[in-house]
Amino acid sequence: MKKIEDNITGILIATNVIIIALFMMFKPSHWDISIAIWCGLGFIFIIHTIALLAYSLYTLNKLRQQRDFFKQKSNEHPLREWEQQDKWLITKSENKFKKHLRQYLPKDLEIHCNVRLVDVLAPNHREHLYANQQKYSGIIMMHIDYTIIETESAKIVMVIELDDSTHNDSKRKDRDKKKDITLQKSNIHCKRVKLEEAYDKDIMKSIIEFCKNQTGNF
Repeated sequence: MKKIEDNITGILIATNVIIIALFMMFKPSHWDISIAIWCGLGFIFIIHTIALLAYSLYTLNKLRQQRDFFKQKSNEHPLREWEQQDKWLITKSENKFKKHLRQYLPKDLEIHCNVRLVDVLAPNHREHLYANQQKYSGIIMMHIDYTIIETESAKIVMVIELDDSTHNDSKRKDRDKKKDITLQKSNIHCKRVKLEEAYDKDIMKSIIEFCKNQTGNF
């Protein structure tokens, strides 16, 4: 739109310049013809000048409206649009499973939610992803549902993905597969738990046993 406006302004100015040049260059031999042509050119010049002024006023008014709009926006509180929205870090089902998992985990382990995938990867793998951000942008934006770490050393023990019905979608399955492969390359054990099986005793037992084997807590 800005380019079109600039082109219109340029055309109006150029036309007026051409008319002025014709005034100066035109020297007819017949006086009546000269008067008629000069009057015609003068009329066109006046019309173009009025059009240029009108367009300039239109543009200035438009700029003034934009300035007032952004000024009004800048005076609004930046969090006003979010005041009525929920402020939960994780969903209710994810929080429920987290509380359930916390009951069984050893006390020297912690659960962290929604940790970025790249933050749990091996340093060399992480650097490779950042060096090729355009290619791996999808992976860089991924998060882990639950990351279990040792409280004392902050060492990563394992990660857990809680899969609800949305993970049955073909695109979501491809995304999950990429995440699993990425974690595997950094030797991070990922346990996928279906939401409907999240509170199964055998599932919870396998998670606890793996954590104990990794940390030496028997």
